[in-house]
Amino acid sequence: MNRNIIILVIFIFFAVNGVVYKVTGINAKERINMATSDSMKMLKTHYEILLHTQDLIAKELYSLTVEDDKFIDILSRARYVSKEKQAILRKEMINLLYKRYERAKRKGVLQYHFIFPDNTVFLRMHKPSKFGDNLTNIRDDFRYTNRTQKPIRGFTQGRTSHGFRNTFPIFDKNGTHIGAMEISFKSEDFQDYLTKISHIHTHFLVNKNIFNSKSWKRDSMILKYSQSAEKSNYMIAITKNHSQKRCIDDNIKKLEEIRDIIDTNMNKGDDFSTYIRDNNHIIIVSFLAIKNIKHKTVAWLVSYKENEFIKFTLNSLFYIRIFIFIFTLIILYFIILQINSKEELKSLHKDLEKRVIEALEKNIKQQEILQQQNKLAVMGEMIGAIAHQWRQPLNEIGLSIQNLKYDYKSNLIDEKFIEEFIDYNKKTILFMSRTIDDFRNFFRVDKAKDDFKIKEAINSVITMLSAQLKSNGIRVEIIGDEFIYNGLNREFQQVILNIINNAKDTLISNKIKNPLIKIELNYNKIIISDNGGGIPQNIIDRVFEPYFTTKEQGMGTGMGLYMSKMIIEDNMNGKLSVRNSKNMSIFIIDLKECNYDR
Repeated sequence: MNRNIIILVIFIFFAVNGVVYKVTGINAKERINMATSDSMKMLKTHYEILLHTQDLIAKELYSLTVEDDKFIDILSRARYVSKEKQAILRKEMINLLYKRYERAKRKGVLQYHFIFPDNTVFLRMHKPSKFGDNLTNIRDDFRYTNRTQKPIRGFTQGRTSHGFRNTFPIFDKNGTHIGAMEISFKSEDFQDYLTKISHIHTHFLVNKNIFNSKSWKRDSMILKYSQSAEKSNYMIAITKNHSQKRCIDDNIKKLEEIRDIIDTNMNKGDDFSTYIRDNNHIIIVSFLAIKNIKHKTVAWLVSYKENEFIKFTLNSLFYIRIFIFIFTLIILYFIILQINSKEELKSLHKDLEKRVIEALEKNIKQQEILQQQNKLAVMGEMIGAIAHQWRQPLNEIGLSIQNLKYDYKSNLIDEKFIEEFIDYNKKTILFMSRTIDDFRNFFRVDKAKDDFKIKEAINSVITMLSAQLKSNGIRVEIIGDEFIYNGLNREFQQVILNIINNAKDTLISNKIKNPLIKIELNYNKIIISDNGGGIPQNIIDRVFEPYFTTKEQGMGTGMGLYMSKMIIEDNMNGKLSVRNSKNMSIFIIDLKECNYDR
């Protein structure tokens, strides 16, 4: 057999396998990046929900405190009296705030702290015996609030502790600035909350430099911390759910394979996700950077979540490459057997080229199909994750119910009120659970922008709802010309679906004669109105708030319009607003930079 022919055939063999190796590698990398990115988004969402919950708790406690005239009077007088009289006023304030602080602690509040405008401490409710020290050179947040008389919140380090702090200015009845108040939460609550409630095993890592305080060592507070497995200069709190063995000893060896990735990215101080192999499991490790009020990364939230999709991707990559290798090897073998002459060589060479190309095209098509199937699988997984995510408030309410029993035992409220409150919250839990199905229908993870026709997208939604609208005698008018917009088609349809459903429910509930929903396309605006009587003026400013609903218990989640506003304003660079006109409620979607096709 001609030597050149053999070299040519071998070259084709390796060339085909090289192309397949490269194409499948790129495809697998894209799918793995998609999975790790989704994991990071999930961690951020849970983190932001907890931050939002803490923010609401802090603002409520702040409002209750500053609206107490006796509190304002005590703090106003304490600034200008002797230390002996300050001690008397401090005791009065402790008695005044004690029960309020005890209730707040059960919601996760750690520090309830009051200082004068010069940053001198008047009272720490979490440590009443320590006062009189000046925090000007210790606490950036107190210094900022007393200087600007504006609130600030974020992760900060104090003299002996660190945490997520909410710092507010305090004013007397005349508007005179008389000091500042801190309401803070423990950092460790994040890892325990996300592990126990969200079922995402999470570590909260704090920079080791924070632990150099002599007072920490003196109070033996450092004993509950150990050096983390993720990076040697970070510490992790040892708790019941975060033991030394599980979170440090068992993890050190697992993380060795990605040690360079962790060190490089943590030194950069930005969020990142990667994965590790643990026996027959693949675990995504996501690092969320926690920045202080100066925007410097000083802590990390690290989650560990098993992922079957990456495992499937890596296994598929291996088997596809083996299959192509064996397949091309067999083809090569038969080609060599059949080549007996130069004439046959020319013919078989063409045949080989054709077969290789067909096999490669077939494999690429199979890869595309597999990629699409996996994309759908990830979408289903994310929907399930979001459903799971929104069950967290159920646990919060359950904890709240149990906390009320402590109030009852402290003779703060009577037993009848407790039982009614528990019964109400259990009904609320059932109602909230139903909202999960709504999220499954509305939430999408595909963020690819593309040109789509606005009027066509609206008609698709109306078609989907036509049976419900027709059965209730609701007429829908669409006027105006078509125009094209580059954005998120499916998310835009979700917004239209939410608004139309709300209008439908209002028309049915109010038993409107000749019910009508009117949709007008006017340049870059979509105006949706109904003759259902409008929105009461006292609540119209709240319709876009999360959890706010005017529907009966169990009939609405209070999330539809909130999500709609988020989609239009955060994802599509537009604006969603509402107003009343006579007996109509009018929703206006204002899309920017549209491409008109009239």
